[in-house]
Amino acid sequence: MKMKVLSIISLLVPLVTLVGCGPNHEAKIRERVTQLAVYSCSNDLDGCVQITDPVFVRSQGVAAVKARYKLLNAFVRLGQLTPDKIRIDSIEVAENGKSAQVGISFMVDDEWRKRDPARWVYHEGQWYVAL
Repeated sequence: MKMKVLSIISLLVPLVTLVGCGPNHEAKIRERVTQLAVYSCSNDLDGCVQITDPVFVRSQGVAAVKARYKLLNAFVRLGQLTPDKIRIDSIEVAENGKSAQVGISFMVDDEWRKRDPARWVYHEGQWYVAL
């Protein structure tokens, strides 16, 4: 019996090594933050809503979430921000892998200015910004 268990484990170890033990959260968060920056800079409200925590969207309603983004995106335009003027400084994923704090900076007057970290949540296999 012991040999059978060892045989199964010896078969699984290479498989786990090849596939990996879980999602690469940091890379996925970077992708989603960048996507949200593009949507915000182009004032794509539907795109912004798609990146927002679906639990929040359901509780507030799509129209209310779009209204928030309309206001936030106005500040983005006022600051003449473009995706290349938004930098991800840090990503700290919680131990349980269900949330993360993302530190970003904006380029303003040729100077990077740090913002308060944004909270992101992992829901049904995808990362979303928590408003």
